Amino acid sequence: MFIYISTIVSANVEIRMESLKIIERKGDELLVQLGKCFRMDARVYGANGEDIGKMMRIMGPTSSPYALVKLKKPDYQESEVKVRC
Repeated sequence: MFIYISTIVSANVEIRMESLKIIERKGDELLVQLGKCFRMDARVYGANGEDIGKMMRIMGPTSSPYALVKLKKPDYQESEVKVRC
């Protein structure tokens, strides 16, 4: 089976992604350290751009926030994830 994934970006639209470091994993949840770009219910992507889950809860101090990410599949093994800004 062949799956073709394409992203179309017009000349005046830029899609930015920010990498987030994974702090802890437990089952189908990840604790990630947030950067400058985040929002509740944001989709979270793997290194290859695949949608791997959703940001469920934001916690911690505003100077150094963290997020709880609910994974679609608990077998994600990379050291970071990406979120669209």
